[in-house]
Amino acid sequence: MIVTEEVDETLYLAARNLPHVDVVDVAAADPVSLVAFDKVLVTVSALRKFEEKLA
Repeated sequence: MIVTEEVDETLYLAARNLPHVDVVDVAAADPVSLVAFDKVLVTVSALRKFEEKLA
């Protein structure tokens, strides 16, 4: 799973060809989906948004 601040069309088009890879923005990321994936890649800007959301 790749979590970004905002889903970029280029990133989405590149990732859709990879099996078992999902691209979501911070608003669409929920605990169930985060736990479902073995590996989660979070960009720095998305991590800051998570911090703002949880604060």
